[in-house]
Amino acid sequence: MTSSPPEDPQQPEDPQQSKDPQHGAPEPANESTHHTRRRFLTFLAGGAAGAAGAGAIYAQNSSPSTSSGPGRTGQASPSGTEAPGSTSGAPAAPNTLPASPASTLPTFSGPLRTLVVIELNGGNDGLATLVPYSNDRLAALRPTLMPKPEAIIAIDDDFGITTSLKQNWEQGLALVQGIGIPGGSGSHFEMERRWWSGTSTGSDLATTGFLGRLCDELDQGQPITGLSLGTRRSPAMLSAKPVTAGLTNPSVSWWVNQQNAWFSNLRTGIAGLSNASSADSPTVSVAREGLGSALDFAGVLSNVDVKDITARYPKTALGWQFAIAAEVISADAGVRVIHVTHGNFDTHDSQSGTHEHLLGRLDEALAYFRADLAEKGRTDDVLIATTSEFGRRPQQSGTGTDHGSASMALLAGPVNNGRFGEHPSLKNLDENDNLVPTFTMDEYYATIAEGWLGVPASTLLTNAPPVVPGLLAT
Repeated sequence: MTSSPPEDPQQPEDPQQSKDPQHGAPEPANESTHHTRRRFLTFLAGGAAGAAGAGAIYAQNSSPSTSSGPGRTGQASPSGTEAPGSTSGAPAAPNTLPASPASTLPTFSGPLRTLVVIELNGGNDGLATLVPYSNDRLAALRPTLMPKPEAIIAIDDDFGITTSLKQNWEQGLALVQGIGIPGGSGSHFEMERRWWSGTSTGSDLATTGFLGRLCDELDQGQPITGLSLGTRRSPAMLSAKPVTAGLTNPSVSWWVNQQNAWFSNLRTGIAGLSNASSADSPTVSVAREGLGSALDFAGVLSNVDVKDITARYPKTALGWQFAIAAEVISADAGVRVIHVTHGNFDTHDSQSGTHEHLLGRLDEALAYFRADLAEKGRTDDVLIATTSEFGRRPQQSGTGTDHGSASMALLAGPVNNGRFGEHPSLKNLDENDNLVPTFTMDEYYATIAEGWLGVPASTLLTNAPPVVPGLLAT
């Protein structure tokens, strides 16, 4: 099968690719002496492993670190994965093919909790998502951008949610008001790095991502614990151990279940490369473990019927990501954290139409995803959460808005529906005429990690706040 993610002609170019050619996650300090697992797999992609689809998922790990602090779990150990057959001699006969890697994976006795994070990149306008429609100040600041009454679903006498999210509001949403990083920056690059790394301050950024550290803690020896979907890797998934990966298209794993001698030897050879040796350096040990994990997870993906599942979702890039996410969750292969992206929310111009379009695409695809989870009986064990680097300024600029600070976030799944937190004041702005955050990134991350997945926030965040009560229905 050669199906690939659908083209979305109205989907803006990925801002992480276009804004800065050097843009990306901070590299660990010892990068000069330690190849990352990602680079090791890239190297192998030039040979037989590449033909085998080792590039189907690409690792996003930092080099093993022995430094102290949140998320620095020390050096990863070799996996000791056994090869399914000999790597020498003539091609095996068809009746002696090794089993698909998927058949040897351990299974869970029951569903584990999963987190799905949707990054609304570019800076989502919280004031156009959760609208303080009775506030005369907003109408004065946004004379032509203030939503019309018919474009708002009233929650109470003062606030309403945009009709662009109508389907999901009817399915149930928790709306987190005023979310942001106090004392933040107006730079996409700076604020993305803080959200990705889970570091509130602009100094001493962690070399791993918040979601990557979360996956390090959740790791139970499965091939992959954290998965990024889409066309790029997420720096938020950088981990200390080889437990996270990025997936551009699962259909490239078709070779894993091919029953002929050539593919049998190819699987055997890749599995042999993943075997640990007492002579391995720490770098090679991590690379071997990562390669074995990639092969095992390719076995899981080889059983996904991409054509069938994407036919049941909107034919958009976001619909494709959610379709794959649902199948990966249903497979119970050990993936606990899934990251998807949607954008571009950097609405400097033509904000009304662009913002409505983007949230409408989110509403459509997410509604299908939630209905699919319900059909699979997984509604109660999947939490869906949005992030965005910042919000927009309260005052309009031309036909759009400039970079702001506080925004809002959506939570879906086992949550208590309605508004949470304090809405930022439109009268008491900061020195840059921006909204002052009332709900911090740290509080949000702590609630997701500790309140939902049971991972102590103190192992992930430098200054870990307590879990916010009432958000999660657990």
